[in-house]
This record gives sequence, structure tokens and C-alpha cells, in this order.
Amino acid sequence: MLVRHPGRAVRRLGRIFLLEDHSWFRRALADMLALEPDLEVVGEAGSLEEARRETRDRAKEIDLALVDLLLPDGIGTELIRDLRRTKPDLPVLVLTVARGPDLYSWVRSMGADEMISKDASVEEILTAVRILLRR
Repeated sequence: MLVRHPGRAVRRLGRIFLLEDHSWFRRALADMLALEPDLEVVGEAGSLEEARRETRDRAKEIDLALVDLLLPDGIGTELIRDLRRTKPDLPVLVLTVARGPDLYSWVRSMGADEMISKDASVEEILTAVRILLRR
């Protein structure tokens, strides 16, 4: 699909769903992604329950899920498990403050494709998103 931007047409790379409980951080992520002509945020949630509701009927619209781990009503890997049932090939990028090789291995074993720290630069986050979308 081509997206028109002033003076050029850009091929859309991906439609992204955001699960992040901190509204200010979710808004910053959405705004950052909205500046990219090849990316589009198609849904957002601040809790596991809201994310399940939002993604249940819209999985076909989502090309990548960006998922926080620690949520007020559960853990992000629960949504990853749900998404894997409905759309097994959906790329999932976990964005978290937690760190460590054991956590990385655990997150991967729970179905995430990749994990990145919340203190990563904008460029690092965008690069991770685009790499996963191009797989």
C-alpha cells in the first residue's frame, strides 16, 4: 500500500499496536511512530484487558505488536500468547525497563521476537521495528 506524503509516495511497511501502561510514554511512542511515513499506529492500550479487547477483532490489521512487560493487570507475555494463537507470524517487540540475559531468554521463550530497553534511542527503537517488519 502506498501512502501519500507531500511530494512523494511511500510504501507502508507496517501497522503497529502499542501496549504500554504509562500513558505519557505510550503517547510519545505513538507520536514518534506517526512521524515515520512508512509506519502507522493502528491501536493502543494501557492494560492487558484493554489490549486483549482491542486486538481480538483487529489482529488482521496489525503487522507488529510493541508490548510492555509489566502491566497493572498482568504481564505482557499473556498478550503475546494470545496473539500467537490468532496470528502466529505476527512480529512482537517487547519494550521494557527490565534487563538481563535471563530475562531476554525468558521473553523469547514466551513468544517475543525481540526485546529492547525503554532507554533505547529513537533510532534504535525504529531500527528494531523495521527489522522485525521486514522478516
